[in-house]
Amino acid sequence: MKAIIEPKDAQREEGRYTLSVSKIGVIMRTAFSKLDKILVRTGRYPSKRELIEDAIRTLLRAKPELKMDLAIELYKKREVSLSRASEICGLYIEDFKELLKEKGIKISVPSIPNKEVDKEVERILEAV
Repeated sequence: MKAIIEPKDAQREEGRYTLSVSKIGVIMRTAFSKLDKILVRTGRYPSKRELIEDAIRTLLRAKPELKMDLAIELYKKREVSLSRASEICGLYIEDFKELLKEKGIKISVPSIPNKEVDKEVERILEAV
């Protein structure tokens, strides 16, 4: 088996081999470029997609602030509702509203036609 780091790539200092930052970068890129294929081939993951999903879940668990960024961006683009965005980042809806306010993001209120509101009020009153 060939070693990833050959002594010829490193400089010897005080009895140890050291690598330059650029050489380490090359080694890491090589390892990462093959990582997905290796993990799927060895059966650790059934597919590259499942590997990526697991990596993202792990990243979001390790860095919860990324969930907040994700929730805010999805909400700003109107891809999720206010309640769903608060769920994504793990905050109560009122706390999420406060977070949006702190970041200068306006809360959008969906416009509901008056007829729909009147119908819903009638339905509630009939149920009482």
